[in-house]
Amino acid sequence: MASSININILPVGELQANCYILNPEGSQDAVLVDPGDDLNKIRRALASLSLTPAAVLLTHGHYDHMLSAAHIKEEFGAKVYISENDAVYLSDRAYNLCPDSDAERFCPIVPDGFIPEGEFEVGGISFTVIPSPGHTPGGVCFYLKEQGAILTGDTLFSNGFGRTDFIGGNWTALFKSLKTLFSLPPETMVYPGHGAHAPVGDIRKGFYR
Repeated sequence: MASSININILPVGELQANCYILNPEGSQDAVLVDPGDDLNKIRRALASLSLTPAAVLLTHGHYDHMLSAAHIKEEFGAKVYISENDAVYLSDRAYNLCPDSDAERFCPIVPDGFIPEGEFEVGGISFTVIPSPGHTPGGVCFYLKEQGAILTGDTLFSNGFGRTDFIGGNWTALFKSLKTLFSLPPETMVYPGHGAHAPVGDIRKGFYR
């Protein structure tokens, strides 16, 4: 049986994006999902957990989810992965929405690899990658089936869903992505890009009252 995955939640930055620190039980390797602003807060969390990041996974390319990624790559040697359809967001502020006030902290990144659809293993963790375009063209969700958990980025929140009025947004695509997520087992815990986590069944009820 696969080891349990610890899921540590760290809201970071002005927009309080959820950075997730994942690690297999008993391992000192970590996978960071969406390390946004506040590099020092992320460093302190890693140190308190005695973890070293092996990889950075990005659910999508908006700045509040990736502003620390380049620094973590440089400092720890962690490899950075994103969907190929969102790769341009890592180098272009017009796409990633990074404001002038944060421009000095933004470092363009060349990803070490692209996140494939389906099974993907990194840092000792096996994910099922579910494409979830709509908020951005290359949005993805990371499903931990045995754990009964899914990290949804800005596709689905406990009380809503991602905007589609930014560059690359597409409401029709997002609607299809939401239907896919709502087909998961109702007890699946949704860990979103912002805000609290909740079972997908409870979230779905809020949509279909």
